[in-house]
Amino acid sequence: MKQKAFTLLEVMVALTLFSIAVLGILRLLPLSQRYIQQSGYATQASFLAQEEIEKIRSTDYASLTVGASPAYEPLAAVSTASGDPLAKFSRTTVISYVDPASNYAASATDLGMKKVVVTVSWVEGKRTPQFTLTTYAYNH
Repeated sequence: MKQKAFTLLEVMVALTLFSIAVLGILRLLPLSQRYIQQSGYATQASFLAQEEIEKIRSTDYASLTVGASPAYEPLAAVSTASGDPLAKFSRTTVISYVDPASNYAASATDLGMKKVVVTVSWVEGKRTPQFTLTTYAYNH
């Protein structure tokens, strides 16, 4: 009776194919790690923008100032504490007058509605991604 067994050539071919597959998977790990980090930054930026939007919503309409350079909150670091993970994020809030009767176009005067734009940015290598939220405040 002839016994079935693997030849050395079959084992070598199987090991080569297995090695190629494992190396391909290992090359994806740093890429997936980078995407996970980018996703985390974008999520944190959305939380920071939403936090400012909620603060604006709880502020009286008359207190929402519109200036010559309509920056309610100038571009500044979210945190200046060393070691704070939020220190890599910057946020700016711009409030401007809008005219609700003309499709929310910019207005020079207060017609009872203000547009609030919150932009959070962060540095990722050579890129500076941004996350922006917009809402409207109106005079009750």
